[in-house]
Amino acid sequence: MSDIVLKKGIAQITRKQRAGRYAEALADVDTLLHVRPVNTRLLVLRGILIQLGEDEQGPELREAKRSFAEAAQLDNRSPEPLVELGHYLLAVEDKPREALARFERAARLAGEFLNDSLEGMASCLLELGRSREARECLAKAASMKDKSRPHANGNARSDLGRQSKTAKKAPAVRGRR
Repeated sequence: MSDIVLKKGIAQITRKQRAGRYAEALADVDTLLHVRPVNTRLLVLRGILIQLGEDEQGPELREAKRSFAEAAQLDNRSPEPLVELGHYLLAVEDKPREALARFERAARLAGEFLNDSLEGMASCLLELGRSREARECLAKAASMKDKSRPHANGNARSDLGRQSKTAKKAPAVRGRR
């Protein structure tokens, strides 16, 4: 199955979900999962649709948890399955400690992606001659780093200056960790 067919299928599933046609959307997800069984997005959609459908003919609710857990294991860098699993653990199983661990991990991952995005934006803005906006992006990124971990030298301003000088020399190319 091509990526285009998969994207169209997911778009169709999303339309059915928004229209409240959960059983139909779930059937479409299950069909696509037979072709692409290791697709994180499809697994998350499956879990969501199972929870929304909650009818006697559909899969049991614990299948939603299994779908979220499998998605989180397949893509351990994506916050989405962790958020959904956290909601399930909190609302369905009444396990706030376990849910909190999932939400915390999801927040760390989302923060890392946001930080990488801000640094990338700063590089682009510098290339476009928009240095004030670039500094603002770098300041946001530095602020996030300050909140998540201490700097080696304890000085966010010197890190910001170093990042700004480095970004001016060569645009940053960042990949997924």
